[in-house]
Amino acid sequence: MPFPPAALAAALALSLAASPSKPAPAARPKPAGPSAPAEATAGCVQQALALPPTIVITRAGTLRLTVAVGEDGAPGQVRAPEETPPQLVEALRAAVKGCRFTPAKDAAGAPVAGALRLPVKLARSAEGAGVPAELQVPDDAEPVLESRAAPPEPEGKPPREQEEGCIGRALKLPPNRHLQGLLTFTVRVSAEGKAEQVVVPPEVERDVAAELERAVHWCALVPATGPGGAARAEAMTVRLRFSQVGEAERQAQAGRLSREAAPTQQSCLTPPRGLGLTGHVTVSLTVSEAGVPSDMKLQPDNVPASKRLEIFDMLVRCRWDPALDLEGKPVASTTAVILRFR
Repeated sequence: MPFPPAALAAALALSLAASPSKPAPAARPKPAGPSAPAEATAGCVQQALALPPTIVITRAGTLRLTVAVGEDGAPGQVRAPEETPPQLVEALRAAVKGCRFTPAKDAAGAPVAGALRLPVKLARSAEGAGVPAELQVPDDAEPVLESRAAPPEPEGKPPREQEEGCIGRALKLPPNRHLQGLLTFTVRVSAEGKAEQVVVPPEVERDVAAELERAVHWCALVPATGPGGAARAEAMTVRLRFSQVGEAERQAQAGRLSREAAPTQQSCLTPPRGLGLTGHVTVSLTVSEAGVPSDMKLQPDNVPASKRLEIFDMLVRCRWDPALDLEGKPVASTTAVILRFR
């Protein structure tokens, strides 16, 4: 008995639906490919920028920098447009120095040196002062900048640390806290030179805020003075600039070293008493396979320049044992040491 064509078509469709289908071929992983350098934390330079009061921005816009980034992610030369005032260039360089970057990568995914085109947005200033802007600034507009003379200093003096940089050196941050960039907070200083109140930004972790308050109270403060020289209560602004001290590099190299670089004699890390500093600083440095130190950085980096050079000279005079790889061969590496001042 012949089957109708419609019944044959339905039976064929059911047969095809029941037959197992072949699995789709697995997607091949794409090669890493080349990539450009970038900020490790997006917007770090924008947030760390502190414009000098002599720079006035009469029209908002975007300033484009060129930052050389080494294969280790360290920032190098910073180039700004030729018409940029020198004071602003220095502020931009300081902001870049306080940030970390990820290096460029070649086609095989290996890190290489490269140049980063970095836009920095500038908002229109209030009269006499510039302010950084994160929002509502056109990406394609050129800012109009003016450089003016510094405003005259008011009569009297503001409150200050008795020993410049004392608060930064007195900090003992928890080991799991690695600050980066610019941290600004205020201290209310009484007419007797006592810290009455420490106000830190709300986003600062509680343990860090507590350590900042401890460091403030540990340091001697000088109260503000009025036009006649009489002491008076006034708020003091504290700015601490932090830079990474090689922690990422040390973690990256931890699995491939049998020994970290260290001074041959620990006694050479004892600072001379004549430096006139108190507290402690952490110094990050690179030690070559021959035991030669270089590329030293301080955290916090608000130590006076003359003292910083004396610290670097002291470390250069030390004899260093280079790091050893897993086969016992000397290799260049990054390490960090703590110097305690009394």
